[in-house]
Amino acid sequence: MSIWYYYYYYMDQQSIGETYLSDPTQFSKPALPSATQLLKDALRFYRAHWQLLVGISALPLAVFIPVILLGEGSPLLLIALVIILIVLMIVSQIALMWAIIHIEESRGIEQAYRHGSRLLPSFLWLILVQSAAMMGGFLLLIIPGIILYIRLAFSSFGLVASDKRGIAAMILSWHLVRGYW
Repeated sequence: MSIWYYYYYYMDQQSIGETYLSDPTQFSKPALPSATQLLKDALRFYRAHWQLLVGISALPLAVFIPVILLGEGSPLLLIALVIILIVLMIVSQIALMWAIIHIEESRGIEQAYRHGSRLLPSFLWLILVQSAAMMGGFLLLIIPGIILYIRLAFSSFGLVASDKRGIAAMILSWHLVRGYW
């Protein structure tokens, strides 16, 4: 699991998750658990929810198979299938994040994909803004680009978990990473 999952899951269990998500600057961060504990928690989580996670991940595979089979067919059909596959893979990743973060209120694959589809435009905008910021950092020199990459790594989780959009999700990611790297 990620640092974000740790924050959201464990802090929510302690009824302080909402406080942190609403104003991360006013919160002292707990120490991260050991790598062994994170791995144990992740395996326990996956064992308990494997059907949902595999179901969400299987849909892009169902589109990928025709892309392979029709590889030598009509170029226009192949291009259309590849575009559908790319969009479906992005929506699938958003749906997976949503299902993991909101596992208690998740009612299945359809609901996760509904939320993934709803967040797709905001997710694409966030990736565009985040990429522009990182490219600017890499243009300054390599080190600022690496720092921005790490500080903004959890922006998409901020979008999915707290419904913060664009720069607000990037700021949340910045605060989440602060103190751990």
